[in-house]
Amino acid sequence: MRGHVKGVILVALLGLFALAGSLISGIQGAYVHEIGIVLSLIAVALGYRIYLHGIRSLWFGNVTAQLFATIAIFISVVAGLVLPSASATGTAEAVGYITASAIVAFIILAGMTLEDYIIHRTRGALEKLINMSPTAARIRRNGAEVEVPIDEVELGEIVLVKPGDKIPVDGTVISGYSTVNQATITGESIPVEKTVGDRTFAGTLNEHGALEIKVEKIADDTTLAHIIQLVEEAQEKKAPIQNVADRFTTYFLPIMAVLASSVFAFSYFALGFEVALARTVTVLLVACPCALSIAVPVAVAGTIGNASMNSIIIKGGTHIEKLKDVKVVAFDKTGTLTVGEPKVVEIKTVGNYSEAEIIKYAAIAEKFSEHPLSKAIIAKAAEMRMKIPDPTDFKTIPGRGVDAHYGNKHIIIGRKMMEMEISEEVNQLMSMV
Repeated sequence: MRGHVKGVILVALLGLFALAGSLISGIQGAYVHEIGIVLSLIAVALGYRIYLHGIRSLWFGNVTAQLFATIAIFISVVAGLVLPSASATGTAEAVGYITASAIVAFIILAGMTLEDYIIHRTRGALEKLINMSPTAARIRRNGAEVEVPIDEVELGEIVLVKPGDKIPVDGTVISGYSTVNQATITGESIPVEKTVGDRTFAGTLNEHGALEIKVEKIADDTTLAHIIQLVEEAQEKKAPIQNVADRFTTYFLPIMAVLASSVFAFSYFALGFEVALARTVTVLLVACPCALSIAVPVAVAGTIGNASMNSIIIKGGTHIEKLKDVKVVAFDKTGTLTVGEPKVVEIKTVGNYSEAEIIKYAAIAEKFSEHPLSKAIIAKAAEMRMKIPDPTDFKTIPGRGVDAHYGNKHIIIGRKMMEMEISEEVNQLMSMV
């Protein structure tokens, strides 16, 4: 059973027994109060995680909220068991003391369990990042292609990446052309064209063409590995306000212990043992830092966890606190403030061609292309309820565009530089006529 699930069950059972003991304390009848004591004691026992944590902190000389809660609950339970024999009111008071200690245990344990759950969620986001990194790579060694564990890849080796594979290393393309989805690193959903000389990153997705990549960074030195390390460090870093809360607890709890001892001593000599013990228990239970012990850790862990689940990397609690001083925020637009999917919003006609004809021929040429801009054109044609026939001839010109034929039409779509090259070729042909 997972730890956080077990914790939730313990909290639920503790709360149930504490509630039952509290309700029974108000009922009159034979052995009813004894049953309430048993139920409340079971509830207290279910908070064993608090006591183990408290004893451990005492062993190492640390003053923690769990240590103080352990002492308060122990004294309250002892009071509940001792007072009935020294008091005429009987077991009714015992139920009250033990139920109060069970409620404190419930609050502290609920906070600890909530923190565990949030940390589990944060680790889940971290595991997603780790899973983005391939565990093996296909490399060329001694003239043959072999697949090896990622830890065995060496700097300078040539990694072969097929369409649809994740790129296993940071490096430079030495052969091939493709588009690569780098959203895991940059957050940009639009694939980036990669050709000879371009850099690649581990964990990104090669979409269409085959690539040969020279290894420049491996294993723990890749960009993705550094991002994972940042998230791990963020989980361990404490926010400044959390350090303040810890220091406050360190001084506050001993002061309250001294105060409780003083209350007991004064009340004992003035009013007797029963009143002294009752007031001491009251001081200890009220002084239990239930909220203080869980407020800051839960807030920080929750913020970092939710951010990680939404692909936002926060380096630590310090930076969360600094957000209150932020006056201006600069956002990347594409894929962050927008969905990152290109869309045809305007069509400019040329010559005697209508808008419908331009979209039709463009869609024919782009029909077999996987480029995001091609998909936008195809989507526009579908929106205009067009049936798009296949081109009679089609080829992709890496880094430039597409070249297709349909009927007696020669359709070329691409970058401005491609248009300039075509214009030069046409001019050369015209000069030869």
